[in-house]
Amino acid sequence: MTTADWAPMADISEDENAFLLKLDLPEVPKDAARVSAENGVLTISGERKLEKEKQCKKFHRIERAYGRFVRSFVLPDNVDPTKVTADERRRAGSAACQARASQTETD
Repeated sequence: MTTADWAPMADISEDENAFLLKLDLPEVPKDAARVSAENGVLTISGERKLEKEKQCKKFHRIERAYGRFVRSFVLPDNVDPTKVTADERRRAGSAACQARASQTETD
């Protein structure tokens, strides 16, 4: 079992083909986040480290959490776990991880 120091906020939406999960991950490098789908559970985990240059500064307040994070979500029965995809979106000062879970086709 993995313990976490913080948990990123998530939005989950659905269209006719898939569920879309978005997590806010500012200052988390792409190679520091992992997405997996096992046993009907989608898990996004990783780590946001406090950079050395920030450690040398005198802060008056630090409200953002650093360290390991993990979020897990039970996938609906109509999701094909082999069709989970993830990508990263970066904009000025922010980053988001998007995971798309495609629904199985029904007759």
